[in-house]
Amino acid sequence: MTAAPSTPVLCPPTGGLGGAVARWGGLGLIVGLLAAGGIVVRDQRAADTVAPVFTAARAALLFQRSATGSWPVDGVLASRRDDLFHARFNVFRVALARCEVAGVWTFRSRGPAGRPVVVFTPAEPGRAFERALAVVDGWVDDGEPGQGDFRVFAERAELSFSAE
Repeated sequence: MTAAPSTPVLCPPTGGLGGAVARWGGLGLIVGLLAAGGIVVRDQRAADTVAPVFTAARAALLFQRSATGSWPVDGVLASRRDDLFHARFNVFRVALARCEVAGVWTFRSRGPAGRPVVVFTPAEPGRAFERALAVVDGWVDDGEPGQGDFRVFAERAELSFSAE
């Protein structure tokens, strides 16, 4: 008498080919949506912390212009400067402390188009920075990163003051 084999004999699948394709396709769809969702949520979260800094800087600089009649001296906004010490800049500093994207915030009274501009140069430029700032552009300006008052470049983002 022969002993029964310890491993089961390879049997064909009991379900059809369509069922197997649907299961693997559904699994691939779920993994793809989770990965894309992670990227979108990360970019959205970064944009949520950057947008208030731009709006607070704009409000503070416009307040400075109306109070003194001139734009502040060009330079880094986060540094302690005598010409920028008032309550509006305290709001800017609070928003800057909450910002998750590291970088340097500067002000230039004459930007590329001859208008005042707030420039953000990230510590780590790249595709993730551009995606997050494109979201901010949709909130602050026209949604087109290459045109309008808010422009996103590979190495920086600029908010110009057009009507002021």
